Amino acid sequence: MTTNVYFEALDLADQVRAHMFDAVGAELARAKYAGLTPAQALLIYTLGDEELKISELYKRGCYRGQNVSYNLNKLVHLGLLARRRNPNDKRSCYVRATNKGRAIAMLLRQAFDRRFGNLVASGTALAEQMASAKSALRALDNCLTAQIVG
Repeated sequence: MTTNVYFEALDLADQVRAHMFDAVGAELARAKYAGLTPAQALLIYTLGDEELKISELYKRGCYRGQNVSYNLNKLVHLGLLARRRNPNDKRSCYVRATNKGRAIAMLLRQAFDRRFGNLVASGTALAEQMASAKSALRALDNCLTAQIVG
């Protein structure tokens, strides 16, 4: 193996991420959610039915590089998220999806389920390979994190 394989794997992961954002954008357009970006919708999806500290939401997210603070404020303003101060630490906040926000999370869950179902129905081995790919990407993420921190 060469360093080219390393670069190509990272580049491919970035391309897949971009395709995911495009797919989420298409779902939002079909459902006529104008003014909502894929990053904002994925933020809501990541939150799901939980109430999380903003820092925890960021750690779980797939919107790194996005302005999470701006997106949270916009989603609160749109009535898709509710925010409350931590009663024990006034410097931190918790957020949760409102009913309106949960409807968007459900839309994405159904879209992801449908797309995965299409992979399974296509009869290709791709659906089965996704678990291995997820494991490989998790290991790569852990390795890169260790290199950056270490």
